[in-house]
Amino acid sequence: MGLLYRIIYAAHAKGTHHKLALDALAHLSGADAEGWRRLFLKHAETYMAGSKAPDDVFKDFKNHCLHPRDKFWGGAPATARQWYGKTVSALGEQKWADAVHSAGILSHYVTDAVHPFHTGQSEAENSIHRAFEWSTAKSYDALKSVASGGAMHEVIVPDQPDWLEEMLRQGAVRANRHYEKLIAHYDINRGVVDPPAGLDVVAQRIVGDLILHAARLHGVILMRALTESGAAPPPVSLTVDLVLATIKMPIKQLAKRMADNADRRLVERMYDELRATGTVELTLPEDDRIVRDLHAAEVASHTAMVVAEAPPISTLAARLAAARAVPEAGAPALTNAVAEDAAAIAAAASASKASGMPQEPRSAEMPARPEPLTTDRAEPTTGGSVPSIKPRGVVAPPASRVRLAPGDDVVNAPSIGPRMAERLAKLGVLTVQDFLNEQPAALAQALQIAHVTAQSITEWQAQTVLVCAVPGLTGTGAQLFVGAGYRDVAALAAAEADTLCADVLAFAASDKGRRILRDGNPPDLQRIKSWAEGARMALAA
Repeated sequence: MGLLYRIIYAAHAKGTHHKLALDALAHLSGADAEGWRRLFLKHAETYMAGSKAPDDVFKDFKNHCLHPRDKFWGGAPATARQWYGKTVSALGEQKWADAVHSAGILSHYVTDAVHPFHTGQSEAENSIHRAFEWSTAKSYDALKSVASGGAMHEVIVPDQPDWLEEMLRQGAVRANRHYEKLIAHYDINRGVVDPPAGLDVVAQRIVGDLILHAARLHGVILMRALTESGAAPPPVSLTVDLVLATIKMPIKQLAKRMADNADRRLVERMYDELRATGTVELTLPEDDRIVRDLHAAEVASHTAMVVAEAPPISTLAARLAAARAVPEAGAPALTNAVAEDAAAIAAAASASKASGMPQEPRSAEMPARPEPLTTDRAEPTTGGSVPSIKPRGVVAPPASRVRLAPGDDVVNAPSIGPRMAERLAKLGVLTVQDFLNEQPAALAQALQIAHVTAQSITEWQAQTVLVCAVPGLTGTGAQLFVGAGYRDVAALAAAEADTLCADVLAFAASDKGRRILRDGNPPDLQRIKSWAEGARMALAA
């Protein structure tokens, strides 16, 4: 769009929302497109103010969200519809400045629906959200250059009454696919020092594509509003010298935008707290705090966990004896790697018993959620209106001992609660090793419980083997690893760290993962990586 556009862009586009709103103008179409662009550029300052008003003025942060996995929780579609209507009305009445301002506000709710971290909620995301946005803002132009482009970003208006709402829902679904992957591929350790460096090659491609899609989405919606209004663009006298004369900043600063001092201080304080405590609470910005608390109150606390009831026990011991003699054809069994791990555990247990070595004591109940990684507490230091955090603790290495031994009571194995342990005891399955020795198909047939299949028992055995073999791994962690497809120690040890984290977090966000976590928070990235390191230590031992 020429030199005039680039000058206005440099003068007024201070952040990501400003740039998205201006980039959307490139996607206007039709005979009047250039006339409309000139109108918006004439009122660029008003347009920019509108694009940030939801953050700076309204602070209606729930309306910036749209969570596909929570039945599209959030207010983005309804609020976008409201500002779309105001834009159309102002255009029809030829209130040009009002129309441009409303269109700027509309851009915020539209593009936030395509922001991956506005399409979900987790502690891992909270910890990096603001730093991620800062890295995106500082890399914006470079990110656009790596976007795929082409037909994959074609935006089509659905032929239905709630077309606008549906476009936002589709955009949120597109963005949410990358939620866990972006958490795994954002490096806050690098990003807090050099914001662009926080985004690796994978993250750059994803964010670049989403930036392009968000700008096109708003451009198409804005063009629909312009057409629906029935208005024609007014004549606009706009020249380079006139624009330069009205810019409220020294010309020398056009090439050197944004000092970012306030953002830098905030991100650094959040980073310090994350390093010290493993989470961000004291320095969590107001908007992130409001969304987190509303989500917890309106979604997480109302999600029911469905627990299937098992049928009554009857003559299980006899059925188990018969089933052991003739395994069910085609039934799943332990994978070779899991079977080898189980055999190694059994051998180690026998050797330990023969030598009289005591087994690792084990508490009766496994913790439902992972413990914090820090080994010491952090103390706030004084200075400034927001307390900074001075790190005192260090990240704990993998625990040197496993949490489960073959001789432990079977109730301590992952996924085996007291009721299931009682049923297993009547079949002669009393210890962890007894459980690992069973054929999954035979045990499932003997139990005669509808929801307990050979596949279920295979997964439980894989979880048990992992907890017996990997130092520090909890039962919940093993359930997440197996659910994510990492069923034996070798697979866990060989996994690439970022891919492993993304896979585990994706499974944790599923319905099954949420039931495992009892709608609590998934383990943080450092803890997942610590368990993987424990697997590597176990293989090397």
